[in-house]
Amino acid sequence: MGDNNSLLDFLNNEYSNLLKHGIPLEIKDEAETKSFSELIKDENLCLDFVYKIYEFSDTKSQLNKHRASHIIVNWLMGIGLDRVLKLPNHSGLQSLFFSQLWLQTSIIHDYGYFCKEIREKNVLLKKITDKYDLLIDYYDVDFLKCLNNFSDSEEMKNCLTYKYDLIRNYFEYSKEYHKDDYNETCDHGIVGGCLAFKRYCENIKKAKNAGIEPSDVITKIQKMACIVAASHNIYKSADKSQDEIYIENKLCDILSTSEIKITRSNKLLLILSLVDTIECTKRFSAKKDPKNYLIQTTTLKYVDIFIENNVIKLDYSRLYEYITKTRKSDEMKENLDKHIKGIKNLPNWTEFEIENVENNNHAVCIRCR
Repeated sequence: MGDNNSLLDFLNNEYSNLLKHGIPLEIKDEAETKSFSELIKDENLCLDFVYKIYEFSDTKSQLNKHRASHIIVNWLMGIGLDRVLKLPNHSGLQSLFFSQLWLQTSIIHDYGYFCKEIREKNVLLKKITDKYDLLIDYYDVDFLKCLNNFSDSEEMKNCLTYKYDLIRNYFEYSKEYHKDDYNETCDHGIVGGCLAFKRYCENIKKAKNAGIEPSDVITKIQKMACIVAASHNIYKSADKSQDEIYIENKLCDILSTSEIKITRSNKLLLILSLVDTIECTKRFSAKKDPKNYLIQTTTLKYVDIFIENNVIKLDYSRLYEYITKTRKSDEMKENLDKHIKGIKNLPNWTEFEIENVENNNHAVCIRCR
């Protein structure tokens, strides 16, 4: 199945291709002076990289800054896998410049981790959204009227996996789920998506007041990217016992028996779900354990990826061997086992299919028909 290629090699190649064929102007100068491997090892450089792409102004946060490298890996992996998988696009997104749309989606998806609200106990969603609410379909300010009836439009309705009310209800459920978690007291995806949209709106209001007319296309891109960010951490119930909790929280559309899945009709969320599940540097970051961690390039170089005929084979055998024999870390071994288990769970909530690899417990094949 294809040639042996480490995940680090795969991402280095994608980065080099971007430099040759066009990279976002916001990061062009920095990108051309650094290789992917150099960039990904420097958390501060990754953070600079991410903040230059945001379409809004915000003070650079040092909170959870290790997430910046994960965000960049997701962005590049999404570009590469989309190119080789050649998923049909049923979502009507061609008119929104998919590369820019994917860039904003991937960069915003974990923005919530940089926001102080992620650590506030009993934070209100209304306080986060304020007067620029991501989860509505009617705006009375001129520069947002292009978004009216957004979720019902032919162009976009197939891209929205979850209804606005479900996202709101999941946020309330997440506060109970995370009640004992100091680092994340509520769902980071919903916090980040809603705050990013609010700050984008504040930014274009300032621009408009300065005589600069906003672009409806960019506004639609931001709305979609923020909705996907707000949706990416929402999971179906795992079993009947959890169903009871979901019913109490008005999450009946995502019970364990529900047929709802993330499909290629919502290509943005499908690709994000795939790369966010595959990407494993966050499992072994210094944030997890400052005394026992792997730098990003070490993790990526020990994972092998093969792609052929819409099948992705990921082999973590070399990473497993490095963790158990060189680092001798039971905690890292447990984290890797959880990671592989998470990949094997993809069919429960996405349209991807999983095939086990014979005689190899640390490899898995992901099929997209």
